[in-house]
Amino acid sequence: MYYVGCFRPNGSEILGTGSGQGFFNYKRLSSVVKILREYHVGKHEIYHGVSHITYKIWKITESEMFKDFENYKKTLFTLKEKYASQIEILYGLELGVQPHLGQTLANFYKKYGNDFDFIINSCHIVNGMDPYYGTYFKEMGATRGLMNYFETILANLKVFPHYQSVGHLDYVCRYLPESSQTFFYDHFTDVLDEILIEIIERNRALEVNTAGLKYGLDWPNPDISILRRYRELGGELITIGSDAHQPEHMAWEFDHVPAILHRAGFHHYVVFKGKKPVFYDI
Repeated sequence: MYYVGCFRPNGSEILGTGSGQGFFNYKRLSSVVKILREYHVGKHEIYHGVSHITYKIWKITESEMFKDFENYKKTLFTLKEKYASQIEILYGLELGVQPHLGQTLANFYKKYGNDFDFIINSCHIVNGMDPYYGTYFKEMGATRGLMNYFETILANLKVFPHYQSVGHLDYVCRYLPESSQTFFYDHFTDVLDEILIEIIERNRALEVNTAGLKYGLDWPNPDISILRRYRELGGELITIGSDAHQPEHMAWEFDHVPAILHRAGFHHYVVFKGKKPVFYDI
């Protein structure tokens, strides 16, 4: 089961389908599905088509955020029907949430939310800055940068509760300065426990995102200490994603995931269909 990115309205490309202009690109989404179909010939696989939206309110309007979304949906469902006998394509969204966007996201969900199989609540932007860029830690330092990120995630989960899984919970750790690349759960216990309890009480899932390995970390996102604590607190729902921005990164090091999940105390992962979890043995 893989998550396939589709388009990002703020102009960045995501796996094979972004035009660089924020417009939906039919040919590139079709090519991604073709790659999946041919690579897994003879198997029946499950794929989440995931449109990735990060809404930068100071750069684009709400109407621009949703531009051409109907075409994405129409194309994905056309491909879903076309390849139904070979692969199962599910309809997903990775939504880059920010605390001040509550009403905008509520409007989005009211208009588009019913048909999704799966929505990821993820955090990229903290007070107008993305940790991906070096200025984030230069301005905040490692400890404050991590704390601000986790506090923003907690706010995001409360402002947009219509999600199924929390994406790359410690995404921020990918971009820690080399001098401070070690993450310790007990430095952030209070806020991380509050995040995990929020996820568990809403019966939501936690994503294991193998892009952390691709970016040079020794663990996927999140760190195994977070996974273990999630399990200790009663968390059971795990989704798996590779956060692939290129076809060759799909299912990146998925072969390492079963051992990691077993070490953390898990024996199942889930795939969401119609927003309901379906359990699979690891």
